[in-house]
Amino acid sequence: MVSPATIGGLPKTTYYTPDGRTIKTFPDTRERVIKDKQGTVIWHGTVDANLDRGWLMQPPQILKPYCRGCDRWHDTQAEVDKCIATQEAKLAEAQNKAKSEIAKRVKTKTLR
Repeated sequence: MVSPATIGGLPKTTYYTPDGRTIKTFPDTRERVIKDKQGTVIWHGTVDANLDRGWLMQPPQILKPYCRGCDRWHDTQAEVDKCIATQEAKLAEAQNKAKSEIAKRVKTKTLR
């Protein structure tokens, strides 16, 4: 009988979030090309998109608070509070706009 340990497969990598959580997952490798303003290729190669998400390869020395408003990390709790307030204000504005558009459509009976 073959056990899952002998089958092999892609190795998982350990990542750390800036707030100290540990994530074991597969590297998310992507091809990336960087060009200058004239369109000349400056650099091309493979990068790990997990690092673009803000994840780290080693545990953080200084923990950063996680923001549920933007799904990222900020340097201070005050920045987190401000970001959440901004997101909530944008959401309220979008909801008010949607309600007014629905009211207009109901009034003109073109609701779809």
